[in-house]
Amino acid sequence: MATSNFGILAKGFISGAVFTVSISYPLYLQQKRGTAPVKTDDARSPLFPFGKPTDLRQVIDYTGHTLCYDVARKQPLWVSEILTKESLKGRANRKQSKFRVDDQLPEGTSATNGDYHKSGWSRGHMAAAGNFKSNQQAMDDTFYLSNIVPQNIDNNSGFWNRLETYCRDLTEQFDKVHVISGPLYQVNDIVGDKKFVKYEVIGDGRVPAPTHLYKIVAAFNEGSPERTAVAAFVVPNIPISREVSELTKYEVSLEKLKSLTGFSFHPQLPSQTTTNLCVSDRNSCKLKSWEELELYFAMKKVKYAKSQKDIDTAVVTLKDNHVKFDQKLLSQIEKKQTELRHATNA
Repeated sequence: MATSNFGILAKGFISGAVFTVSISYPLYLQQKRGTAPVKTDDARSPLFPFGKPTDLRQVIDYTGHTLCYDVARKQPLWVSEILTKESLKGRANRKQSKFRVDDQLPEGTSATNGDYHKSGWSRGHMAAAGNFKSNQQAMDDTFYLSNIVPQNIDNNSGFWNRLETYCRDLTEQFDKVHVISGPLYQVNDIVGDKKFVKYEVIGDGRVPAPTHLYKIVAAFNEGSPERTAVAAFVVPNIPISREVSELTKYEVSLEKLKSLTGFSFHPQLPSQTTTNLCVSDRNSCKLKSWEELELYFAMKKVKYAKSQKDIDTAVVTLKDNHVKFDQKLLSQIEKKQTELRHATNA
């Protein structure tokens, strides 16, 4: 998918992912990594006797996601991915993945693990690792630091985690869920009549911690991509109460996000047939509660447990967090214990 023309890639990929329905997800996962610099017209003119300034941003294709990289801030501007039921199933394990620098990037333009060490900020995925259970390489690629931004620890494990889970759950209603995520730097302090954008920079690389994060979600069914349900959200990069479940609190229009990012997302999406995701979604853009999320992850841990110890770990975590067990989880535990006994006796 790499291309030397940024306009073609930005429009072709962002909107093309919605409309090119003949390409199956497995083929999408077979993409090879590659880069395409964002080019400017290098023709000389009287005002540029030695050539026009070069845009150093890069568009990078990975196994399961594509991003536009900002070499100045050492983080992505946007990251695009597609979720399907198939991509969310499999044995890929994040324990086999490691955060690392992408050696495709020019030297000195990437954040490092050292920048995050003891910074107080987590390494926040824009393309979530959990979205690529079907492919270990695709999951590994999400750990390149080109896909990472400094994220508030509570936000990462809390509200943002619930938002990522919401996007996965949409695959139960739609064939494909196209997600674009990225960082923002917006007004976050007002003193009298003055407004300020304040953020911390971390490490020797002086990597800025974004004030906000955005996510655009476009859900559609195979064969009818023109009938797409879309919503965009801007979330402050701070702890958000567990009591907050309504995504609509952070909803913004694509036009508003265009003014905030400088990118026109989904420029070819026909407005006459596009619906608001928060209207089309049967859950009305409501996130799982914190307790529901804890049970959700406990179910997954039990389902893929390889020993009784794995089951016990999931159970202890729930008890420590004072989450009540439901019948569905108890049934899953019993089922898994039976499977493990049979495996031992085989």
